[in-house]
Amino acid sequence: MIEPIRDTGTGGQAPRISVVLPVLDGGEPLARLLTALSGQRVDGGFELIAVDSGSRDGSLERLLASPARVFGVPRRQFGHGRTRNAALSLARAERVVLMVQDARPTDPGFLAELAAPLEDDRSLAGSYARQLAPADLDPLQAAAIVRWTPGGADRRQRAFEPGEFESLAPAARAARCRFDNVASCIQAATWRRLPFPDVPFGEDAAWARRVLEAGHDLLYRASVPVIHGHSTSALGSFLRDRAAHEMLAREFGLRSVPDLTTALHGWLAGWPGDLRELRAEGIGGTELVRCLGRGALRRAGAIAGQHAGGRRGQRIFL
Repeated sequence: MIEPIRDTGTGGQAPRISVVLPVLDGGEPLARLLTALSGQRVDGGFELIAVDSGSRDGSLERLLASPARVFGVPRRQFGHGRTRNAALSLARAERVVLMVQDARPTDPGFLAELAAPLEDDRSLAGSYARQLAPADLDPLQAAAIVRWTPGGADRRQRAFEPGEFESLAPAARAARCRFDNVASCIQAATWRRLPFPDVPFGEDAAWARRVLEAGHDLLYRASVPVIHGHSTSALGSFLRDRAAHEMLAREFGLRSVPDLTTALHGWLAGWPGDLRELRAEGIGGTELVRCLGRGALRRAGAIAGQHAGGRRGQRIFL
């Protein structure tokens, strides 16, 4: 499915880590990521496998100027699970780090630290990194990133006992299966038995369900951060949340916004939290009003997307 554009460096000893990176018009964030990867220190080395989906902004040229093994896939054939599976089939290492083009590690030991627990504990199927918001991100969007991957201690997500998944409420199922390919590391041996599902969105959480049901554990690395996050409009929030909540309904039976009454309550309930977040950041005056307004619009788009996605996904819940 993916075709080689420049596949060099496949001879010799296999590297300690392979990095898989889907790319589409990555722009300056991609340039920053490639610079950060060039400074990574990994005993035994690492390889970068990049798959470009028809970039038109110079991203392919940036990849070709790096040491990456570069492949291409037509944009219409890209799939979050499908394309990552194709790239993983080319990886030479037994630990594979998956990243997105706008994530950026700040520590030169990031790759080694994310992979290290999997080398020592084969019962772990994968680990995933904490996300830190960029300094210039809207404060409410930055707060959402903190809630998604909070600080504190690393946390192990234990495998499901037989029948446990079915016994849990939908929200608890989704919480247990949290995993994020913004920056993750997986065991290649586990992936060969349990590849990523070929789904439109949320291949990471869908994969997490499968490996936990198969008896493997996952590990959240709060101690291993990447910078990740970008501004999102109301429309962007709608589209992303629709895709995410279609997956949540399909995989876990979760419909967080089943009706318009719940939607309205969620939109209104978000205002006090937004106000607390902004005041905690010392934001006031006209900037406070602007941030609240932008947050309300994004929340409306997100809630509408959650409602629409839940309705679509519920029809095919497994």
